[in-house]
Amino acid sequence: MGKAKQAQPHSSIGPESSIRVLIADDHPLFAEGVKDALQRAHMEVVGIAATGAEAIVLAARTNPDIVLLDVRMPDIDGLQALKALKAMNPHLAVVILTTYDSVDYLWSAVMGGAAGYLLKGISAQELAETVRRAVVGESALDPAQLQKLMACFTLDPGDCGNGTSAEDPHLTGREAQVLLALASGMRNPELASLLDVNVGTLKTHLSRIFHKICVSDRTQAVIWSYRHAQYLKQKSGASNQQPR
Repeated sequence: MGKAKQAQPHSSIGPESSIRVLIADDHPLFAEGVKDALQRAHMEVVGIAATGAEAIVLAARTNPDIVLLDVRMPDIDGLQALKALKAMNPHLAVVILTTYDSVDYLWSAVMGGAAGYLLKGISAQELAETVRRAVVGESALDPAQLQKLMACFTLDPGDCGNGTSAEDPHLTGREAQVLLALASGMRNPELASLLDVNVGTLKTHLSRIFHKICVSDRTQAVIWSYRHAQYLKQKSGASNQQPR
């Protein structure tokens, strides 16, 4: 069998588009409930994995747009599976769906490349909206989660991983404006309008900005922006140069 085709990032996916979802959870009844909720939201569930290892195998086989991962599962846990999935395909959207409201798990998930971290008490509507946002490359963290991560930085940055080491990444004023807009919750269409580009070109600009600030995805960029808000405000006020 040939190597699985690596998925490319989506420029836009609307509510009626067929988003391909892989569910990884070792509780069959819960997994079936999630599957039913996603199908009612016009999404396609391409598989259900009961372990982290099975999730990795199924992701390679089915090429989903997004994986919903539980944290604690037999074999390989969700956080280990997350790292393997992102190594296999950096463009793959992954959202943690768990019962554990833990800042340690939240931090590990975000630093591992997860677009979101959901608790199992959410509604079907919230789940579907988070999936849609994650698939188009948007951060799916809520403000309360961001505040928890900021507290983690404040208490002891050394215990919080890395990805935020570039104190002066030499951003242009326009790039600083984009990061401030990200931190304010601005979504892709609004960001594209701010830059006067289409959504596809926006992703190229964001990739360059992420490289400058040493982060791998939008969620990490939002956290970086919160931490470096004063720097960004100074930069954005100093120049109106647009990225080329």
